[in-house]
Amino acid sequence: DLFCCVARLAKEKNLDFQLEALYCLKQILAKQGKTFRHLIIGEGPDRKHLEQEIALRGLEENVLLLGNVENEEIKNYHGAADAFLFTSKSETQGIVILEAMAAGKPVIAVDASGVCDVVVTGENGILTSENALVFAVRTAELMENEPLRRQMEQTAAATAASYCEEKIAEQAAAY
Repeated sequence: DLFCCVARLAKEKNLDFQLEALYCLKQILAKQGKTFRHLIIGEGPDRKHLEQEIALRGLEENVLLLGNVENEEIKNYHGAADAFLFTSKSETQGIVILEAMAAGKPVIAVDASGVCDVVVTGENGILTSENALVFAVRTAELMENEPLRRQMEQTAAATAASYCEEKIAEQAAAY
């Protein structure tokens, strides 16, 4: 399985929690003889700290910090991924979530303001509590349920398209 995240490497993005959840996911998948890769796109002041946390949790083979990627290239990473992981609790607009959904990717996210306006559990993704084991279990369950994941991919793309149409309608109404 391949996961992706686009975030500034900073405290407010809650990436320590994401790494803890991925550590739990690694344990769950190991029991099934499976593994995963997670690509984190972005740069920021917490890079060194996150590199240390990745090593501390033994996630060097699983989690790759890719640094900044050109905007037009990000869609290729989304396209290759199975799901988009999002753990920020301070997101107000959720643009990175909509970009992932536009690529047809379900979003697994911590239930927080802004995020809950876009992600609907069971439809275009999964919202979880800020509990690393719960986040990991729900991620593993989605990866095991391919029919559900395929349905969520379609709904995610439709969600992103509806937001785009809504913005165009708002702009048209403003004139």
